Amino acid sequence: MPSTAIDSQIHGCMFSTDEMREILSDKAWVQKWLDTEAALAAAQAELGVIPKEKADIINQYAKADLIDIPSIGEYYKSSITIVPLLKAFKAILPENAGEFVHWGATSQDIVDTGIVLLERDAYEVILRDMKLCQEYCLDLAKKYRNTIMSVRTECHSPKIRRKRKECSAFLSATKRLFGLTNSGETLNVWKR
Repeated sequence: MPSTAIDSQIHGCMFSTDEMREILSDKAWVQKWLDTEAALAAAQAELGVIPKEKADIINQYAKADLIDIPSIGEYYKSSITIVPLLKAFKAILPENAGEFVHWGATSQDIVDTGIVLLERDAYEVILRDMKLCQEYCLDLAKKYRNTIMSVRTECHSPKIRRKRKECSAFLSATKRLFGLTNSGETLNVWKR
């Protein structure tokens, strides 16, 4: 039974897409946290903080498919932050490699880094879709450049405008919001 409209099989399509639900799924969250733990272990091995062979094992096993994700939810009932993930991850690591997972890191650093990685993936989809919206609006503005329409805003009398102006206003807003240039490229920190 869904607990929100986003999870609803009936209404969910109005609030999200299958692609975005996959990007923000439990499995994706776990993978981003594991990616962060694996990158930390690799960097620490490179600096000689932990043994390289243990870091290699950590990186080899840092796959959400190997983790018992429902157990993480169970652990969360009596734990905090990233500890449930660590229990599930350490349970699958051979050769005592689990001793070197999360070495010197704060749980909040792992959680926050995972969230930022998820946001980056989500932003790329949103940006792609906004570019498609821009193209569509541009096509509409060209197609209906001479079409008259009635426009009403709150507390103002209706006005007659060309539909082209409304499409142009949307185009301008998306350019500002997403840092898009006229060539469609982004000017933002998410760009890889």
